[in-house]
Amino acid sequence: MKEKTFFNLSIKVIIVVSSVIILTSFILSSFFISKQSKTLMNLTEQRVTVLAESFANSSQYAVVDFDSNNNTEFLYHLAKNVLNEDGIIYSVVYDFNGRTLAEQTEVNDYIKKYVRTTPVDKNLIKILENNKSQKDILVISNVGKVMDIVVPITSVEYKYSHETEIKKEQKTVVVGAVRLGVDISKIDYQKKIMINKMIKITLLILLLGLIFSFVFSKIIISSYFSSGTKK
Repeated sequence: MKEKTFFNLSIKVIIVVSSVIILTSFILSSFFISKQSKTLMNLTEQRVTVLAESFANSSQYAVVDFDSNNNTEFLYHLAKNVLNEDGIIYSVVYDFNGRTLAEQTEVNDYIKKYVRTTPVDKNLIKILENNKSQKDILVISNVGKVMDIVVPITSVEYKYSHETEIKKEQKTVVVGAVRLGVDISKIDYQKKIMINKMIKITLLILLLGLIFSFVFSKIIISSYFSSGTKK
């Protein structure tokens, strides 16, 4: 009778402890993984945005004088240099009307097809006058998840005072845009690694918890029966 009671109480204690451990681990793991994923995504976005802004600044004069000086080769080399950055899979320069001035992509037909079939519309470039950048998360077939960022190329227009002949700043205008695509599948891969680590840690904690709960319940119940026998 005592052995049966001990067994039943032990099972209940183990079930309660296991449930608490699993629930707590799930909540903490979900919170940690979600926070880490957002942090990695934000850091990637910030890095690529800074890279795109630098690309846009370097392209400014070549885009403004493109038709008169034929700056294709210069823009081509700029785009190629950006493509060498970690994770970048395409880099494109557009003029104000959405015409492609230079394009560089990884050696992948699916990426090339996507970039060429989804050019930046001139209406989007106009919107960039009010917005510093445009970001989208998309999936390219046979490539994976990609962060697409478009940043305006701006130029400053000046006017001259006829009386003093001093150049005065008039306004900043958008003359084109640069577009970068960054492969963010690494973030999903890192997320899977974190999930696997959390599962292993949870299983280890669960095992230790089960051992502790079994030993603890045995001590408590044994002392209970011992005190009851004495009475």
